[in-house]
Amino acid sequence: MSRSVCSRRSLSIISLLYLYIPIVIFLIGWTKTGVCLITLAAIGYAFFSIYKYTGRPENRKSLVRLDPLVTVFAILFFMWIGYYAGWGRWVDQAPDWLKHNAVLSDIVNKSWPVYYTNENERSMLVYYIAQYMVPGLAGKLTNSFRTAEIVMYVWNEAGLFLVFIHTVNLIKADRYVMQFITALTLPFFGIPLWISEYILRRVSDFNRIGEGFWFFGDGDFLIQYSNNFTLLRWVVPQVIPCWIIMALFLEYRDEMEFHVPIALPGILFGTLSFLGMIPFIIANDLELIIRNRDIKKSLRRLFGDENILVMLTLGVILGMYFYGNVFSEKPETVSLTVLPYDSRHIVYFVFVFVNIIIYALVLWKDNGTDIIFFIMTAVLVLLPLLRMGAFNDLVMRSSIPGLFILMILVLKFINDHMAKADRHARDSVFMKLSVLTVIILFITGLFYPFTEFSEAVKANDDSKEIYGFEWTSLEEFANRDLHINDDMKYNYYAYDIDSNLFYRHIARKKF
Repeated sequence: MSRSVCSRRSLSIISLLYLYIPIVIFLIGWTKTGVCLITLAAIGYAFFSIYKYTGRPENRKSLVRLDPLVTVFAILFFMWIGYYAGWGRWVDQAPDWLKHNAVLSDIVNKSWPVYYTNENERSMLVYYIAQYMVPGLAGKLTNSFRTAEIVMYVWNEAGLFLVFIHTVNLIKADRYVMQFITALTLPFFGIPLWISEYILRRVSDFNRIGEGFWFFGDGDFLIQYSNNFTLLRWVVPQVIPCWIIMALFLEYRDEMEFHVPIALPGILFGTLSFLGMIPFIIANDLELIIRNRDIKKSLRRLFGDENILVMLTLGVILGMYFYGNVFSEKPETVSLTVLPYDSRHIVYFVFVFVNIIIYALVLWKDNGTDIIFFIMTAVLVLLPLLRMGAFNDLVMRSSIPGLFILMILVLKFINDHMAKADRHARDSVFMKLSVLTVIILFITGLFYPFTEFSEAVKANDDSKEIYGFEWTSLEEFANRDLHINDDMKYNYYAYDIDSNLFYRHIARKKF
């Protein structure tokens, strides 16, 4: 049976369109006409350059052909996953959907840009809203919030399938068995949290809370690296675009002249996950410059037209948009701090050693010359030392790019060693132990995502009517004098907008 295939050019352009269609909607709805047209011209130029580059014979890299049966399975399987992840609100949703639905409702029902007035406090919605834009536009055009929810479900499904195609190609899974394993793994990959918790309970008095959502929680002392199903169920607007960007970056890691157009949309999809991408891009491009004997040529590529034009247009707009939120005066509870481990150093050691360092040791042989491997390890080891946000969102979300790369390396390791299964008898003891270790960590890492998924399914077996109740707006929390959680008051808004640069110079419409 023949297999389906798309070219590298097609996959790249479709993926970039997935990222940039929401950006274009944002530009049209939020920015002045002149600013919008100039920015669209810069984006169009970058698109044309990538399209032309991928059309050259020397750049037409072959892609893995997807098995048609695996393709059908993946589509149906992802639809099932998305259904129970709460996309489209067919079933009961995780608590974070109160926020997602409020953002989506405001985009559907309010004029753009979205402004709020709450007891004379004037503010503007400043949040990573890109993944809401296509569903929000559909809801606005049909005057239906339910339409927006259904389009959100379809839009997320399309993105998850794109991630699957990229993953298959990144690990070079040309056998249908590995493609099937990849489809099964993608929504459920996670670190071996259960092992680290088992050890911690026996070497200390500390324990976890949260049924696998938190590795460790003690008051405001929180550490979490979310598994893929938790991410898809709780923060899907941030995670799917981030995965697509990281996949494109890995595929174009040598073409640094395109790294700004590839990565920059990530700011509007998930600011913290975008921060997690930056170390990989900087380290990769520095290595390319140092490795290339013609440094001037490398710098010309890095500061080429595509990067500069997109940065000076879209980069400036997004920077000004988020400036009023990120750099406003905020209480310490939501500011960046170093976690006070004090007597809890064992918590940090067990977490990073079991979940990250053991993986790094066994993956070293295959990836020890790759700067991306070292940055992944460093980022995932260092992040748990920090805290920002009421629930330590910095650690939870800035780890998304690193954990995606870890998943790619683990799946590639499994794929490569499946292909060499007939030669394992001649492998060294170290390699045999490495294969066994990866399998144990990989399978154990599936425990909590499978558990959460089964609980989500079980909770909705007898689901009652879920439509018809009122949806709140973020406007009710937009006041710094309210006696509510600081995260609610400061996470979604830019206050003092009369002095806000975006409001004064970029915004399409004033109050």
